[in-house]
Amino acid sequence: MKSMVRLLVGSYSSWSYYGLLLACLARSGAQPPQATWPGPATAPDAPGNQQATQVTGLKLSPDGRFLATSVLKSVGHKIVGDQLSLWDVGTARQLFTIAGKGHPNVALVFSPDSTRLATVGFAAQANQGGRRVSLWEVPSGKFVRTLELPPAGFGLTLAWSPDGQALAGGTATVSQGNFASQVRLWDVQSGQLQHTWEGLGEASVAFAPDGKVLATTDWTVNGDVFGSSQVRLRDVTTGAVQRTLQLDRVRVNQVCFSPDGALLATAGSHIGEQERIEDSDVRVWETATGLLKWVLPRSPHQSIEHIYFRPDGKTLGGGGTGSDGDQSVGRVWWWDAQTGQLKNNLKLTRPFAPGEILQMPTDLAPDGQSIAVGMAQGEVQLLDSTTGVPQRTFAAGAALVSPATLVPPAALVPPAAAIVQR
Repeated sequence: MKSMVRLLVGSYSSWSYYGLLLACLARSGAQPPQATWPGPATAPDAPGNQQATQVTGLKLSPDGRFLATSVLKSVGHKIVGDQLSLWDVGTARQLFTIAGKGHPNVALVFSPDSTRLATVGFAAQANQGGRRVSLWEVPSGKFVRTLELPPAGFGLTLAWSPDGQALAGGTATVSQGNFASQVRLWDVQSGQLQHTWEGLGEASVAFAPDGKVLATTDWTVNGDVFGSSQVRLRDVTTGAVQRTLQLDRVRVNQVCFSPDGALLATAGSHIGEQERIEDSDVRVWETATGLLKWVLPRSPHQSIEHIYFRPDGKTLGGGGTGSDGDQSVGRVWWWDAQTGQLKNNLKLTRPFAPGEILQMPTDLAPDGQSIAVGMAQGEVQLLDSTTGVPQRTFAAGAALVSPATLVPPAALVPPAAAIVQR
């Protein structure tokens, strides 16, 4: 099981939400398996008291009007504050802020009509209350309801059904060296749990554009050796598996459909010797037949964490980190969705400072013209998705403080915004 913990944690150059959660475990003082824990993946040579403010999640609303961000502040390996914020994209004005208690949100998703925001947080201790999905009104920030996760589960991914009636969540459990995953499907209006599917490893979820199919992921493990990832296409109503895609020695951590539903893209990492995570893996499949159309050529020191199709479905994008000499920098790649041919490779001015987790969240705007990128010191930039030219900056980490610090709301955010302690 030692190698499986390494697999979940990843390496310094390859990172996912799962790795972020495990790093949060160490930073918040929880004790993972002592014999097998290699430590959180942060920028090398980080002093023990190094302060870091980092964007852990971001999402643009379907109507393009709002940006949701999640930021954490850490000192050494301890989280000292986290914050969820909503922004007006047109003006970069902060609309509301929710101050956390050391369990940062790692997945954010808007309802299709952009009137609600779902978030899933992480808590290292059960009594912190972070193992839940929370729903908020947009743009007021008013709390709507909570959807419960498994008692020992960590929320990883969320997907809202196209009709806005259902919410799917992927979770993972790490307990005494045992790993499991679970996908839950809730009715949003009642909060009632409709379906539960059990698996192993890291669960990612995505709805097909027609809302009839849900893509879910899990793993197979032979003893202490990672085997493969499975992507299962399920009937949303019955839960029946319609098709299974298998990826040998590849850990899948994200799936997404093209706008017309004809293609399914997967992103993950190759698993090398001693179960170490190596370079990224991106693939595109025909949804109807399961035919593999193309696989991204392997490239060392490349970590692709987020994938998305442009609105016309002809181009697939991927955001993550890549090497620039001996330094890791942020990058966005664009490929022809049918052939996999590289069309553009944007190098972003995103070096990683000591103490930062090697992760760069990104999200494509609904019109495909802009891309939101988590930058250094808790800053988010909206860039031209083709040229990389900055269009707008959101100071998501500027007002982040420890929840224990008593600061008047007016000192934290603009007077017109709201602040809530969750």
